[in-house]
Amino acid sequence: MDITITGRHLAVTQDLQEYAEKKFSKFEKYFHKTFKASVIFSLEKMDRIVEANVICDGAKFHGKEKAETFFSSIDLLVDKLDKQIIKNKEKHSEHKGIRNEIPDSEID
Repeated sequence: MDITITGRHLAVTQDLQEYAEKKFSKFEKYFHKTFKASVIFSLEKMDRIVEANVICDGAKFHGKEKAETFFSSIDLLVDKLDKQIIKNKEKHSEHKGIRNEIPDSEID
């Protein structure tokens, strides 16, 4: 797990950094290899914006969320990325399908 956390025109606090690392570490269960994630924090008027890119197993996932606090933005973003990753994993597992099964009627 390689997570890069940066702040766009702001300093990221240690608490915020630890919270983001804890939340993004839940993606380890989905990937066979280590994954890379870049998390960018920024301010836009009254909104706190968190943007992330997750790259692993040849797939790229991107998300961006706005909220009143950075912590709630991280929660919303992790939920969004979680849905993307699950959808991708399901699509690839269904693609393999069942191979060359012989129907019961042909066995006799």
